[in-house]
Amino acid sequence: MAAGVWFRGTAFILPAGTMLFFSFLLYRFRMMGAGDGKLIAVIAGYLGMDAGTEAVFTGMAVGAFYSLCRSWRDKTLKTRLNYLAAYFLRQLQTKRIEKYCDLAAEKGNHTLPLAAFMALGTYLYLMIAGLAAIR
Repeated sequence: MAAGVWFRGTAFILPAGTMLFFSFLLYRFRMMGAGDGKLIAVIAGYLGMDAGTEAVFTGMAVGAFYSLCRSWRDKTLKTRLNYLAAYFLRQLQTKRIEKYCDLAAEKGNHTLPLAAFMALGTYLYLMIAGLAAIR
């Protein structure tokens, strides 16, 4: 982040800080790791709020599509959607923040390398935006 402030100046701080705030909320609910939130903040800081949000959204969409395909292939889609619905209902009823998923209690691999999808989404966004600018 220090390099971002060095290269972009104060234009880096507001987009990075905003994305870091929202990423912290997802981290607090244990829906993503702290490193993923920092990467999202750096992406938004370098690209600016609009382009950074679109790049992050592209990465999230690619990750969601991959997760959907993997859940479909493993025949765990219905189970994962039931877990998600139960989680939100539990949050509303207890009014407490809980972990979304206790990975130590579950067998198998239920996480995705979100940083890889953020990087892929950023590359895809930049390639598409570059091609659109050429025309």
